[in-house]
Amino acid sequence: VKFIATLNHKILGQRELEQIYDPDVDEDGNIQGFIAMAYDITDQRRAEKLAQENEARFRSLTEVMPQLVWVADGEGKVIWFNENWPRVTGTTLKENLGDGWLNVLHPEDRVSTVLNWKDTLAGVSNQECEHRLRIKDGTYRWHVSRAISIKDDAGVTVRWVGTTTDIEEQKTARDFAVSERKKIYSL
Repeated sequence: VKFIATLNHKILGQRELEQIYDPDVDEDGNIQGFIAMAYDITDQRRAEKLAQENEARFRSLTEVMPQLVWVADGEGKVIWFNENWPRVTGTTLKENLGDGWLNVLHPEDRVSTVLNWKDTLAGVSNQECEHRLRIKDGTYRWHVSRAISIKDDAGVTVRWVGTTTDIEEQKTARDFAVSERKKIYSL
């Protein structure tokens, strides 16, 4: 038998204990008694609750942001997207997991984006990349993706958190300004 019980300790206060009772059976199958074990899991439960609260805050925050937010594992495979991803791309979350997100990139931008991501994973690039993303109406819009690494205590990257932001208007304005500048200087 295994269960969780609450204990009010005089000094430590309220504690949660995982209790396990295992029957002590003789050779004939008769129960002689019980072996009882109790583990104080109060700190573990608090940590789990805090992690759940932090996760809920993170998800709530990502749902009110206009950006596409994503999380990748230490190897760079995407494991989570916020709900904006399917709304913008018209694809399902499942089909974009792992490397599936590459399918919504403009074909001309895939190689450079993959190379940039590999450089980012290797610590070579600046963790930012511009590319065109296919949106749900089938057209492509310019986006910039940025990522930061989350490291464990040993300094090993265990997660990547990133955003993908629509920059179509800024890119169009920037390209127009460059074009106009070229006209002025070529006169």
